[in-house]
Amino acid sequence: KIFVGGLPWTTTHLSLKAAFEKYGPVSDSVIVKERATGKSRGFGFVTFAALSAVDLVMRDNQQNLVSVDGSIVEAKRAVPRGTAPASGSSGDHTRKIFVGGLPQQCSKDEFRKYFEQFGTVVDSQIMLDRETGKPRGFGFIVFDSDRTVDQIIGNRHVICGEPVSTTQLHYLFSIIIHSSLQPKNIFDAIKLRQLLLGEPLTLLKGRSEACTPHCRICAR
Repeated sequence: KIFVGGLPWTTTHLSLKAAFEKYGPVSDSVIVKERATGKSRGFGFVTFAALSAVDLVMRDNQQNLVSVDGSIVEAKRAVPRGTAPASGSSGDHTRKIFVGGLPQQCSKDEFRKYFEQFGTVVDSQIMLDRETGKPRGFGFIVFDSDRTVDQIIGNRHVICGEPVSTTQLHYLFSIIIHSSLQPKNIFDAIKLRQLLLGEPLTLLKGRSEACTPHCRICAR
């Protein structure tokens, strides 16, 4: 079973399956969708009948040769639920949630306490501006269970009186991959990368990369 990120928004489970059948018989293909809208979240999973097919996909992935519906995508070996991934592996991201749109007055204790009602919190962090030390409006929560993450994603959450957005970290990575292939979204891709890496927002071609209304990254 493999994780496929950076899928075109128009990709269906049938076209996903067709794209990977050249590597070997595909027993299942799934596009992960938003619960509220039913729209694609830009990633999915493909299950092969033989492990040898996965090895072939990983070989092509190293050379950026894996494509779906005309777009280059990223493929990774899927980590089974309930399996504890090694620290720093891609599987860590499935239990790590990006929380955007946090109000400035929200403290790290309030942030953590809100999510503890859903399950055991392994780690929590509100990102701060390097120069001012003030909150940057987003943070990260890590849980010890995939089931807890499933309960949170796609539902409405209000922290310190303000609605926030919640997204699995590996989904954000798929946005980076997908956006980088679309010139009109390159600013979003670069801004998202800067936010995740804790880099200062920059000016690109005279355009400010500060948050704008309806920012899909910070929910503002």
